[in-house]
Amino acid sequence: MLKQEAAGPGSDTRIALDNLEVIRYIEALNLGLGWVGEGRPLNEYLIRALHSQLLEGTRGENRNPGSYRTRQVLIGSEGDDASAARFVPPPPLNVPTLMGNLVEFVTPPASYAPLVATAVAHY
Repeated sequence: MLKQEAAGPGSDTRIALDNLEVIRYIEALNLGLGWVGEGRPLNEYLIRALHSQLLEGTRGENRNPGSYRTRQVLIGSEGDDASAARFVPPPPLNVPTLMGNLVEFVTPPASYAPLVATAVAHY
């Protein structure tokens, strides 16, 4: 991965794309740490910027990086419908409001200890 970051992708496309995703995670982490290190608050703009950074040039770059989803998705096996899926996320129209709720939940002063708030936000 470090070699690819310095010299560019190698000849194995799958490995190159896997490595690029790891590179993007590191870049997004650094972007987020820089943002917080400057004393800027967590907000929806940052979340969307991190999402955009994660997908730049990767297999997901055609999925509207930096934007909330606009179609219903589900977690399950290929071909599953909503009744067979392991998890059905909220409808896309609800996502902006729910993301705002999430940001509000993790923004100090919190009602919960930071570890508890982190665990709930992660879930």
